[in-house]
Amino acid sequence: MTLTFYEFTSALNPEMVNEVLKVIKELASQHITMIIVTHEMRFAKEVSDRIIFMDKGIIAQMRTPKYIFDECDDERLKAFINRDSRSPVIITNTEHKLFDKKIVVGD
Repeated sequence: MTLTFYEFTSALNPEMVNEVLKVIKELASQHITMIIVTHEMRFAKEVSDRIIFMDKGIIAQMRTPKYIFDECDDERLKAFINRDSRSPVIITNTEHKLFDKKIVVGD
């Protein structure tokens, strides 16, 4: 089973966003396979084991959240993470054979 969420918080008020994020964290703790497109960068950092950062359709970085958010010196990636507008990412938490970790993909 794979659950797919696409910008699931975009039309929600802040209280509902927090409730939905709690549910997804619970699913992640149960190792449910998920692919999530989201603008919630802090959430993505919190629930991911691996992050894939894509720039113009090319994989530019594939690292741990700690590296991506705290250690990477890639200026494009820093700009992406720190820009004022929220940035879409995909989070995958899987038991599926195609994936061995949770993954985040940025544009």
